[in-house]
Amino acid sequence: LKMVCFMALNLAAKMEENNSKIPELPAIVQLFENQFSVDELASCEILLASVLGYNLSIKTPLTFVNHFLSRGVVSSEDLNSTRADEIDAKLDQFEQLIGFFLHLSITHYDFYRFTSIAVATSAIACARKLMGFEECWTSELESLTCVNQASIEQCCAMLYEAARDQYPDLTLQSVLGLPLEDMDCPAFDSAQKNRGSV
Repeated sequence: LKMVCFMALNLAAKMEENNSKIPELPAIVQLFENQFSVDELASCEILLASVLGYNLSIKTPLTFVNHFLSRGVVSSEDLNSTRADEIDAKLDQFEQLIGFFLHLSITHYDFYRFTSIAVATSAIACARKLMGFEECWTSELESLTCVNQASIEQCCAMLYEAARDQYPDLTLQSVLGLPLEDMDCPAFDSAQKNRGSV
């Protein structure tokens, strides 16, 4: 079990980390004080990849959210009543809310029945609702994401209900009043993010 856990972590690191940070198999053998051989570790890694069908590049809700944020999920109409010097702060709040809803989705088992893109778009729709944007889902967002509102209604309703369970008085202030470290929300990829209008 120890070997499987470590090799699963090692496989994940190979997908996400810089190669210089990933230890070679002989170094892993030393790390485990020769409990496992290089051949056993290599066999374990091959077995894990095989069980996963060699599909190691799974898109998570966060992956989709980063992509959609880079394409622009807030329109100029959404920001009409916002002063120019407050736009960046409002967009930051919006992104924090999306992170909050994504965090809720990974802490509730029921959301594993939905696809990653459904959870991502539902988090965006719920954040739009809590921000007070006129529409939670627009035809522009539908075109951008290729997801229609009807297909995410159940996920949105469950996500909003999960938020209400945590914050009975669910408001922008009740969620954003928390320090970010207490929210434990996923970080967005600032390298991909390019704020703009839909």
